[in-house]
Amino acid sequence: MNWIVLSALSGLASTGFNITNRIALKDKEDSTAYGWWFEFVRTMFFLVLVFKSPLPYLDQNAILKLSLVGISELFSVYVFMKMHSLTELSISSVISRLRIVWSPLFAWFLVNERLTLVEYIGIVAIFLGIAVVSSPSEIKKDKGIKIAFLFSISSAILSTMIKSATVVASSELIIVAQGIIPLFILPLLMKNSLFRIKHSFTHKFIKILIASAFNIISSYLMVEALHLADTSKVVGIFLAMTIFSVIYGIFVMNEREKMYRKIFGTIIVIVGIILTVV
Repeated sequence: MNWIVLSALSGLASTGFNITNRIALKDKEDSTAYGWWFEFVRTMFFLVLVFKSPLPYLDQNAILKLSLVGISELFSVYVFMKMHSLTELSISSVISRLRIVWSPLFAWFLVNERLTLVEYIGIVAIFLGIAVVSSPSEIKKDKGIKIAFLFSISSAILSTMIKSATVVASSELIIVAQGIIPLFILPLLMKNSLFRIKHSFTHKFIKILIASAFNIISSYLMVEALHLADTSKVVGIFLAMTIFSVIYGIFVMNEREKMYRKIFGTIIVIVGIILTVV
């Protein structure tokens, strides 16, 4: 299977993941405890796969790269779940697409991937599309939109760290490394963590399983794609699936406010994404 198909399927699975999370967290539910559970389910799933094969030798460089994946995931999952608890799906799906802007820039600095003129034009188009969806004044006032911007940065860093780790570890091991640090650190960021984690499991069990299934598929396909192609190109195809989240948010979750702005801005963003991967 080539990297374009892998990236697109990963993006579609991520759309299901985003929709499930927004449904679970839209009433400002406990996003941190909920995030801990999906990290737990995903990590345990891939840990079983890792132990089914002989463990590879990991030198200091490999351990460092895998640790950076885990640290990046810690911040990324925290702001990701917070974003879904505060922001409409049809808005966060567009704002967080800024990830496609940051990914090639971080990849340029960290793993020496270069940008072309067309990619720069695509980046400008993405900024224009996001400006249509949310004006600077709205961004300043809306905490959820600010969190979506933060997620766009954190997820871009995470993608770059994963790409860096693909040269030293298998997809399964990278995903396990991605979850280990959040599993230990997220409870330390919560007051009454045991109660909150138990409460989240009791009230969100089915949604946790559904979200975890989508994320397991998305994570594995994303890492497989990153084994085959540049970060910016993989992330670009992945993010082009945004349109389905926006449509679902508007027409199923009744996020009708600024509907035409959301649709128009999304189209511009997707054009920009396409320009960054051609």
